[in-house]
Amino acid sequence: MERHTLKYNLAMGGGCEDVSLKQAIDIIKNKNFKRIKVPDNIHFVWIGDLYCADISYIKVWSDINKDKSLFLWIDSSSSFIKWFQRALKSYCDSDSGKKDILKLQNDAFKYIWHKIKNGVGFNDAAHEFLKNINIEYVGCDSYSNKKISDHIKTMDIQELFDVEFSEYKKFYYYELILRGNLACASDVIRLLILYKYGGVYIDIDTLPYLESIYQKTNALLDKLDIRHDENVYLAKSHAFLCKFNYENEALMNFNDYLEKIKYVSDVDISDISDALISDINNSEVHQPPALGDIYVYDGLISISTVAFIGGVFFNNIIASAPCSRFLKTLLKRVAFNYHYIERHNKIFEGNFVMSSLQDRSTTFSFLLNYRHDVISKNEFVTFYLSGPRLVSNTIYRVICKLTGLHRILSTEKLAKLMQNDDLGVGFQKQTLDTPLGIKSSWRTRNE
Repeated sequence: MERHTLKYNLAMGGGCEDVSLKQAIDIIKNKNFKRIKVPDNIHFVWIGDLYCADISYIKVWSDINKDKSLFLWIDSSSSFIKWFQRALKSYCDSDSGKKDILKLQNDAFKYIWHKIKNGVGFNDAAHEFLKNINIEYVGCDSYSNKKISDHIKTMDIQELFDVEFSEYKKFYYYELILRGNLACASDVIRLLILYKYGGVYIDIDTLPYLESIYQKTNALLDKLDIRHDENVYLAKSHAFLCKFNYENEALMNFNDYLEKIKYVSDVDISDISDALISDINNSEVHQPPALGDIYVYDGLISISTVAFIGGVFFNNIIASAPCSRFLKTLLKRVAFNYHYIERHNKIFEGNFVMSSLQDRSTTFSFLLNYRHDVISKNEFVTFYLSGPRLVSNTIYRVICKLTGLHRILSTEKLAKLMQNDDLGVGFQKQTLDTPLGIKSSWRTRNE
């Protein structure tokens, strides 16, 4: 069996007797799509007060990938944003405020955006706005107090909003001021970064691929059929971080995660713990692999996925060449989505609430729930507006156009094919479930 066929069947769970799978493999091979190497850049983004950021995982990536240039993109002019949003909410919740948060955010945006267009930074404009409504201002000058490794170069997010992408600055401040949705703002920023510079974007709460360390543990987990339990990954991540002094916690605290695994006996948990300790104590032998050279299909990207969740993609890791046609298409789609919301007057109006009975496959109806998305602890808008659902849907359309595979494969099988890191566009060498990752806001919201 050829290597591509083997890898395909391992990923798809299909046999060679499946004619449609064999046809799909032949089509991809015969098309002879060109793969290109992305630049040796790793990009991270932090929006808000850098002093509050946990950037310990960036050092992990730096230590393992000595051949890469690392960049941390920050916006010092908007470091006040989280405190600003808390101040607005506190004001509305207080007896003296008694004001609708959406209305107050609208007022804030109109005031601050006017100032920004005239050269005033967000922090200063936000300070003025709060002062005008008698809310105490607390300055944010802690950027200068945060020590950044010499191996990591800081970059200014504001430089991304050049003439070609000037309207994305407004979208960025829509998210910061109107929704306080830093995740959605980051979605837009990562696309701009990769389009301009290329390389790999990685969320700061994502770790490298650690499975090569835990060979004894994984053999036991496979027998128990719990290899992919979230708490298992968390325990592995914790043990690694403590073993190599990236976290100042007790290594044995990984047992706190193991004890949360359901339907497993205490004896099995004890065996897993012993195996994990054995593996981590021999981790010098099996180091996490470096990223190495990363290749993507010309005109496409590589995007985060995990093989054990069929057809699902995340945007915590994206790899691309600079000036990618696909990224340009994606950025145009983001702009289209914002313009759609603007045309329907839903940027500043929050009276539309999508019924739970409404067809959730209707993308544009999600967008009209723009202002209630964050308030209702629901990320439907973000997923389709600029997030992973937008990215994966766009990849699907492009692949269908290039290959016609949708004519011979079901949607489910085509999605799984896209996940494959050899034939498809999946980026699987990562650790998605991490102690820092479970603190992220998207973890507590429904997809």
